[in-house]
Amino acid sequence: LRHAASAGPTSSLPCCPQKIVGGVSYTLVQEADTSAFNCLTNCAYQENGNPGRLFCFAAGGLVAECVSVSSLLSKPVDACESTVVVWGVNWDDSDYPSDTYRAYNVLTDETDSRNPTTGANYWLSYNYPRSGYGELSSLFYDIGKIVTVTAFNLTNTHNAEAQNSGTRAFTIFARENQAEQWKAIYTNTLQDPRNALQTVQHLPLSIGVVARFIRFEVNTFYGLYRGGLQYFAPVY
Repeated sequence: LRHAASAGPTSSLPCCPQKIVGGVSYTLVQEADTSAFNCLTNCAYQENGNPGRLFCFAAGGLVAECVSVSSLLSKPVDACESTVVVWGVNWDDSDYPSDTYRAYNVLTDETDSRNPTTGANYWLSYNYPRSGYGELSSLFYDIGKIVTVTAFNLTNTHNAEAQNSGTRAFTIFARENQAEQWKAIYTNTLQDPRNALQTVQHLPLSIGVVARFIRFEVNTFYGLYRGGLQYFAPVY
Protein backbone atom coordinates (compact mmCIF):
# COMPACT_ATOMS: atom_id res chain seq x y z
CA LEU A 1 0.00 0.00 0.00
CA ARG A 2 1.45 3.33 -1.09
CA HIS A 3 0.30 6.87 -0.48
CA ALA A 4 0.02 10.02 -2.55
CA ALA A 5 -0.33 13.54 -1.15
CA SER A 6 -3.57 15.34 -1.94
CA ALA A 7 -5.06 18.69 -1.03
CA GLY A 8 -7.28 17.15 1.61
CA PRO A 9 -10.61 15.34 1.95
CA THR A 10 -12.86 15.73 -1.06
CA SER A 11 -16.08 14.19 0.28
CA SER A 12 -17.90 13.62 3.57
CA LEU A 13 -18.82 10.10 2.43
CA PRO A 14 -16.95 7.16 3.97
CA CYS A 15 -15.02 6.66 0.75
CA CYS A 16 -15.22 8.47 -2.55
CA PRO A 17 -15.90 5.82 -5.22
CA GLN A 18 -13.65 7.52 -7.78
CA LYS A 19 -10.99 10.23 -7.37
CA ILE A 20 -8.69 12.31 -9.52
CA VAL A 21 -5.50 13.29 -7.67
CA GLY A 22 -2.83 15.29 -9.43
CA GLY A 23 -4.49 14.55 -12.77
CA VAL A 24 -4.45 10.77 -12.23
CA SER A 25 -7.69 8.79 -11.91
CA TYR A 26 -8.23 6.23 -9.16
CA THR A 27 -11.05 3.82 -8.29
CA LEU A 28 -11.90 2.59 -4.78
CA VAL A 29 -10.91 -1.05 -4.25
CA GLN A 30 -11.25 -1.68 -0.52
CA GLU A 31 -10.91 -0.28 2.97
CA ALA A 32 -7.66 -1.09 4.75
CA ASP A 33 -5.57 0.05 7.71
CA THR A 34 -3.62 3.03 6.36
CA SER A 35 -2.39 4.36 9.70
CA ALA A 36 1.24 3.58 8.83
CA PHE A 37 1.02 6.02 5.92
CA ASN A 38 -0.70 8.91 7.72
CA CYS A 39 -3.47 8.87 5.15
CA LEU A 40 -6.65 10.86 5.63
CA THR A 41 -8.94 7.81 5.45
CA ASN A 42 -8.77 4.02 5.29
CA CYS A 43 -9.85 4.12 1.65
CA ALA A 44 -7.53 2.16 -0.66
CA TYR A 45 -7.54 2.94 -4.39
CA GLN A 46 -6.15 1.49 -7.59
CA GLU A 47 -4.88 3.66 -10.42
CA ASN A 48 -7.16 3.31 -13.43
CA GLY A 49 -5.45 1.42 -16.23
CA ASN A 50 -2.54 0.46 -14.00
CA PRO A 51 -3.67 -2.32 -11.63
CA GLY A 52 -1.47 -4.08 -9.10
CA ARG A 53 -0.75 -1.37 -6.51
CA LEU A 54 -3.01 0.21 -3.89
CA PHE A 55 -2.92 3.87 -2.93
CA CYS A 56 -4.27 5.92 -0.04
CA PHE A 57 -4.10 9.70 0.20
CA ALA A 58 -2.42 11.93 2.77
CA ALA A 59 -2.55 15.72 3.09
CA GLY A 60 -0.36 17.49 0.56
CA GLY A 61 -0.14 19.82 -2.40
CA LEU A 62 -1.80 17.83 -5.19
CA VAL A 63 -5.26 18.87 -6.36
CA ALA A 64 -7.81 16.16 -5.53
CA GLU A 65 -11.46 15.78 -6.41
CA CYS A 66 -14.17 13.20 -5.96
CA VAL A 67 -15.40 12.40 -9.45
CA SER A 68 -18.70 14.15 -9.81
CA VAL A 69 -20.69 12.03 -7.39
CA SER A 70 -23.40 14.70 -7.23
CA SER A 71 -23.72 14.84 -11.00
CA LEU A 72 -24.01 11.06 -11.17
CA LEU A 73 -27.04 11.35 -8.90
CA SER A 74 -28.71 13.97 -11.11
CA LYS A 75 -30.67 13.51 -14.30
CA PRO A 76 -28.36 13.91 -17.33
CA VAL A 77 -28.57 17.46 -18.65
CA ASP A 78 -28.90 16.29 -22.27
CA ALA A 79 -31.83 13.98 -21.49
CA CYS A 80 -35.08 14.80 -23.28
CA GLU A 81 -38.33 15.37 -21.44
CA SER A 82 -41.24 12.93 -21.90
CA THR A 83 -38.85 10.03 -22.48
CA VAL A 84 -37.63 7.34 -20.09
CA VAL A 85 -34.19 8.13 -18.67
CA VAL A 86 -32.19 5.94 -16.28
CA TRP A 87 -28.98 6.96 -14.51
CA GLY A 88 -26.98 6.35 -11.33
CA VAL A 89 -23.60 5.38 -9.93
CA ASN A 90 -22.21 2.10 -11.22
CA TRP A 91 -19.31 -0.07 -10.20
CA ASP A 92 -16.11 0.38 -12.19
CA ASP A 93 -14.00 -2.70 -12.92
CA SER A 94 -10.39 -2.12 -13.99
CA ASP A 95 -10.69 -4.99 -16.50
CA TYR A 96 -13.64 -3.38 -18.32
CA PRO A 97 -14.54 0.09 -19.67
CA SER A 98 -15.71 2.54 -16.99
CA ASP A 99 -19.34 2.54 -18.17
CA THR A 100 -19.63 -1.25 -18.50
CA TYR A 101 -22.17 -1.70 -15.70
CA ARG A 102 -24.12 1.52 -16.32
CA ALA A 103 -27.58 1.96 -14.86
CA TYR A 104 -29.48 2.26 -18.14
CA ASN A 105 -28.61 -1.35 -18.94
CA VAL A 106 -31.71 -2.23 -16.89
CA LEU A 107 -34.00 -1.01 -19.67
CA THR A 108 -33.72 -4.37 -21.46
CA ASP A 109 -34.49 -7.78 -19.97
CA GLU A 110 -31.83 -10.26 -21.05
CA THR A 111 -29.51 -12.86 -19.55
CA ASP A 112 -26.38 -11.47 -17.89
CA SER A 113 -23.43 -11.22 -20.26
CA ARG A 114 -20.24 -9.18 -20.42
CA ASN A 115 -16.90 -8.94 -22.21
CA PRO A 116 -14.08 -6.36 -22.21
CA THR A 117 -14.95 -5.14 -25.72
CA THR A 118 -18.72 -4.75 -25.79
CA GLY A 119 -19.29 -4.26 -22.06
CA ALA A 120 -22.16 -5.71 -20.06
CA ASN A 121 -25.95 -5.72 -20.28
CA TYR A 122 -26.74 -5.25 -16.57
CA TRP A 123 -26.20 -2.75 -13.75
CA LEU A 124 -23.83 -3.28 -10.83
CA SER A 125 -24.28 -0.85 -7.97
CA TYR A 126 -21.63 0.96 -6.00
CA ASN A 127 -21.71 -0.95 -2.68
CA TYR A 128 -18.28 -2.41 -2.03
CA PRO A 129 -16.97 -2.78 0.64
CA ARG A 130 -20.17 -2.41 2.65
CA SER A 131 -23.92 -1.96 2.38
CA GLY A 132 -25.82 1.20 3.13
CA TYR A 133 -24.51 3.86 0.76
CA GLY A 134 -28.00 5.23 0.11
CA GLU A 135 -28.25 7.20 -3.12
CA LEU A 136 -24.75 6.09 -4.13
CA SER A 137 -26.06 2.52 -4.34
CA SER A 138 -29.20 3.51 -6.26
CA LEU A 139 -30.44 3.76 -9.80
CA PHE A 140 -32.80 6.54 -10.80
CA TYR A 141 -35.64 6.16 -13.28
CA ASP A 142 -37.47 9.10 -14.86
CA ILE A 143 -40.69 7.86 -16.46
CA GLY A 144 -40.95 11.13 -18.40
CA LYS A 145 -44.43 12.02 -17.16
CA ILE A 146 -46.53 11.77 -13.99
CA VAL A 147 -48.33 8.42 -13.83
CA THR A 148 -49.91 6.09 -11.29
CA VAL A 149 -47.44 3.28 -10.67
CA THR A 150 -49.14 0.01 -9.71
CA ALA A 151 -46.25 -2.49 -9.75
CA PHE A 152 -42.63 -3.12 -10.68
CA ASN A 153 -41.06 -5.76 -12.89
CA LEU A 154 -37.44 -6.65 -12.22
CA THR A 155 -34.78 -9.28 -12.78
CA ASN A 156 -31.86 -9.64 -10.39
CA THR A 157 -28.29 -9.89 -11.62
CA HIS A 158 -25.75 -12.56 -10.68
CA ASN A 159 -22.83 -10.81 -12.40
CA ALA A 160 -22.70 -12.94 -15.54
CA GLU A 161 -20.30 -15.90 -15.47
CA ALA A 162 -18.81 -14.79 -12.14
CA GLN A 163 -22.06 -15.71 -10.35
CA ASN A 164 -20.86 -13.83 -7.27
CA SER A 165 -23.14 -10.81 -6.79
CA GLY A 166 -26.76 -9.80 -6.57
CA THR A 167 -29.26 -7.61 -4.77
CA ARG A 168 -30.65 -8.92 -1.51
CA ALA A 169 -32.72 -6.34 0.40
CA PHE A 170 -33.87 -3.24 -1.45
CA THR A 171 -36.11 -0.20 -1.13
CA ILE A 172 -38.00 1.63 -3.88
CA PHE A 173 -38.68 5.35 -3.52
CA ALA A 174 -40.89 7.67 -5.58
CA ARG A 175 -41.63 11.35 -6.08
CA GLU A 176 -43.57 13.49 -8.53
CA ASN A 177 -40.83 16.05 -9.19
CA GLN A 178 -37.18 16.63 -8.35
CA ALA A 179 -38.00 19.25 -5.71
CA GLU A 180 -39.86 16.75 -3.53
CA GLN A 181 -38.30 14.49 -0.93
CA TRP A 182 -38.09 10.81 -1.78
CA LYS A 183 -40.86 8.67 -0.25
CA ALA A 184 -40.25 4.97 0.41
CA ILE A 185 -43.09 3.01 -1.24
CA TYR A 186 -41.84 -0.59 -1.34
CA THR A 187 -39.25 -2.75 0.36
CA ASN A 188 -38.50 -6.42 -0.05
CA THR A 189 -35.80 -9.08 -0.21
CA LEU A 190 -34.88 -10.99 -3.36
CA GLN A 191 -33.80 -14.62 -3.43
CA ASP A 192 -30.13 -15.44 -3.91
CA PRO A 193 -29.53 -15.17 -7.70
CA ARG A 194 -26.14 -16.88 -7.75
CA ASN A 195 -26.16 -20.04 -9.85
CA ALA A 196 -29.90 -19.60 -10.41
CA LEU A 197 -32.02 -19.06 -13.52
CA GLN A 198 -32.74 -15.39 -14.16
CA THR A 199 -36.48 -14.68 -14.32
CA VAL A 200 -38.62 -11.54 -14.26
CA GLN A 201 -40.39 -10.93 -10.96
CA HIS A 202 -43.65 -8.99 -10.77
CA LEU A 203 -43.99 -6.91 -7.60
CA PRO A 204 -47.46 -5.34 -7.21
CA LEU A 205 -48.07 -2.37 -4.92
CA SER A 206 -50.93 -2.55 -2.43
CA ILE A 207 -52.08 0.86 -3.66
CA GLY A 208 -51.10 2.89 -6.72
CA VAL A 209 -48.52 5.64 -6.27
CA VAL A 210 -48.58 8.87 -8.29
CA ALA A 211 -45.01 9.56 -9.41
CA ARG A 212 -42.66 10.45 -12.22
CA PHE A 213 -39.29 9.67 -10.62
CA ILE A 214 -38.39 6.29 -9.15
CA ARG A 215 -35.29 5.33 -7.14
CA PHE A 216 -34.23 1.72 -6.59
CA GLU A 217 -31.77 1.42 -3.70
CA VAL A 218 -29.68 -1.66 -2.94
CA ASN A 219 -29.72 -2.01 0.87
CA THR A 220 -27.83 -5.31 1.15
CA PHE A 221 -26.39 -7.77 -1.33
CA TYR A 222 -25.39 -11.39 -1.84
CA GLY A 223 -21.73 -12.30 -2.03
CA LEU A 224 -18.73 -10.21 -1.05
CA TYR A 225 -19.05 -7.46 -3.59
CA ARG A 226 -22.19 -5.58 -4.62
CA GLY A 227 -25.79 -5.63 -5.81
CA GLY A 228 -27.39 -4.60 -9.06
CA LEU A 229 -30.13 -5.53 -11.51
CA GLN A 230 -30.49 -7.08 -14.92
CA TYR A 231 -33.87 -5.45 -15.58
CA PHE A 232 -36.12 -2.90 -13.91
CA ALA A 233 -39.38 -1.25 -15.01
CA PRO A 234 -42.28 0.44 -13.24
CA VAL A 235 -45.76 -0.70 -14.33
CA TYR A 236 -48.39 2.00 -14.82
